[in-house]
Amino acid sequence: MNSFASVLRSQQASALPRAFASRVPTYVRPTAAVRHYATVRKEHTSTSRAVNFVLGTGIVVGGLFGLSYGFDSRASIHKYVFIPLMHWTMDPETAHKVGIKLLKAGLSPWDTQPDDAALEVKLWNKTFSNPVGMAAGFDKHAEAIDGLFDLGFGYVEIGSVTPEPQLRVKCHYIDTRAVLVRPDTPLRELVQRVQEKFQSDRPLRLKYKDEDRHMLSMIDDEDWLMAQQVHIETTGSLDRMELWCFDDE
Repeated sequence: MNSFASVLRSQQASALPRAFASRVPTYVRPTAAVRHYATVRKEHTSTSRAVNFVLGTGIVVGGLFGLSYGFDSRASIHKYVFIPLMHWTMDPETAHKVGIKLLKAGLSPWDTQPDDAALEVKLWNKTFSNPVGMAAGFDKHAEAIDGLFDLGFGYVEIGSVTPEPQLRVKCHYIDTRAVLVRPDTPLRELVQRVQEKFQSDRPLRLKYKDEDRHMLSMIDDEDWLMAQQVHIETTGSLDRMELWCFDDE
């Protein structure tokens, strides 16, 4: 009996550490795997070298040709691309300033061909290579003389030059009274166009001046045709005709 009890106690004692150990959490140490990429060196063949050489040469030659064409003052790209682009994106004053700065910096086109000897003009004991010149008013401060000569002008006038600074006053006038119509427009339609222009719904009567400067009213289309005829005989054209508008009483 004693031997059996001693064996039982020894088994319980040996089982205790196992049960206790089963409750202790175990930790797994993380490991990081590093992937080494293999580098493969691509051997350049003679064909690929030839293709790269042709492409590089083509880009360089094309760039040089584009620059030489773009800086040629006789190239049509200036007339049909650059100048219309400046007119479309800038007001006249800004375009003038930009043009002066480009000419001053030497970024303007050049006249690469010499003038023909038949174009020479002698004046005031001076010989000009051609009779085409830049008048005063464009380069007011003499900033772009060399650039203007590079364009191909035979002479360049600078200024105007004044002894004292002048008052700078600029007024851009737009005639808001103008109405654009065809000569065969009926008088009734002309009156409607004038009413729309002045945003008026009141009855209007149009008048014109005859050869003796007398004011005459237009009642029908015959009067309107007579007014046109008088204007043609007086001024020689129908580009601009003055009419007077009155309330129809």
